[in-house]
Amino acid sequence: MPSRSAGLGGLVAQTAQPYATRDYFADKRFRHTDPIDSSVHDEGLAAILGVPLALGSKVIGVLFAADRARRDFSPDEVALLSSLADHAAIAIDNAHLLDETRQTRAELDRANATISAHNAAMRRAEDAHDKLMDLVPRGGIAVHDAGGTELARVGTSVARPPKEAVAACAPQVGLCPHRTRGCARYRQDKSCWALFC
Repeated sequence: MPSRSAGLGGLVAQTAQPYATRDYFADKRFRHTDPIDSSVHDEGLAAILGVPLALGSKVIGVLFAADRARRDFSPDEVALLSSLADHAAIAIDNAHLLDETRQTRAELDRANATISAHNAAMRRAEDAHDKLMDLVPRGGIAVHDAGGTELARVGTSVARPPKEAVAACAPQVGLCPHRTRGCARYRQDKSCWALFC
């Protein structure tokens, strides 16, 4: 948007009213600046009409029409450009709102993905808790590392797992099928070991 203190556009932006000049360089109603004047000169413009792009009382820009000949703009031309400016302002505002809506949706999608991941983790933790609680009434549970060394124990009637069970749970590279390093969780069910890897 033009500077609110310079050029014809500045006058339009300050007052939120249409302004026209039949001879830009001879018009003293607004402050002339080198950048604006050189642009007008380079284009060979003489007569310029500016109307506000407004949303309610807020001016968001200025729409111009110009002619290379000195002339006055008719009331119909001012009305037509003002009507175009009103439509343009609404289109610009709608584009901004659409962009904000897309950004908000993307943020909500990221938040939803985070919540879904947390919910999945909670379900896995709940499943693990249920499996572990199923083990405790049977006499206990023990957690061993990939080498068979006991790391933790609940209860007293847990026997050391067979090396084959530890080896099956942590194949060659020390990872279980679920990629849990040093997994050797198990429960004793009579003479059988059920592995939870």
